[in-house]
Amino acid sequence: MNDFNLSVFLNRSFEFDVQLPFENLIRIQLWDWDMTSSNDMIAETKIDIENRWFSCHRATCGIPKRYDSAGYNIWRDTKKPTKILEELCRTVNINAPVYTPDFGSVAVGDELFKCDHECLEFMKHTKDAEKLHRKAHHESIDDYLQENTALVALHEWGKKINPKHALVTEHIECRSLFNPIYPGTEQGKLEMWLDFFPMSRPPASAMTDITP
Repeated sequence: MNDFNLSVFLNRSFEFDVQLPFENLIRIQLWDWDMTSSNDMIAETKIDIENRWFSCHRATCGIPKRYDSAGYNIWRDTKKPTKILEELCRTVNINAPVYTPDFGSVAVGDELFKCDHECLEFMKHTKDAEKLHRKAHHESIDDYLQENTALVALHEWGKKINPKHALVTEHIECRSLFNPIYPGTEQGKLEMWLDFFPMSRPPASAMTDITP
């Protein structure tokens, strides 16, 4: 919060359960706090989670640039890139992905996707201690490369495989805030991200703590 108490930085993570279609709307409100009078709502934003859940663009959990099984960038989705890619291929009736023996490339339909060069360089220079750490997480170097190669295909899915169904990538949403009393006047913006997971398949990692 700044010296004039005009800009609030929340930096908080929240986790809760919902049941669709009964609870299909998230309403996020910002309120002020008054010592001598009642608190007032400053502004709010509404998010249709049912629309995202059933979206053909896989809007439940944005696809990151890199797959990793450890560290700050640990994979959050309930399914790994290879599994997501296999399921998408079935939805458009094309053969299952075919990987090269070194897992550096994958053929999807008539397209060939190669693992990101930065990823290959990263593994080449990774210290033995970190490789042992990955092994402890039941992940070999081949597994790591295969997942990242599949991830390249997912990022290119909307460009080269199915133009109508591009996949949502990992990003920070910047949502406008409005007060019902002044519906046409923006009261500020809220930066956030949302992940959705089925109750039967909890997230692959613990919720990210963004508390400063």
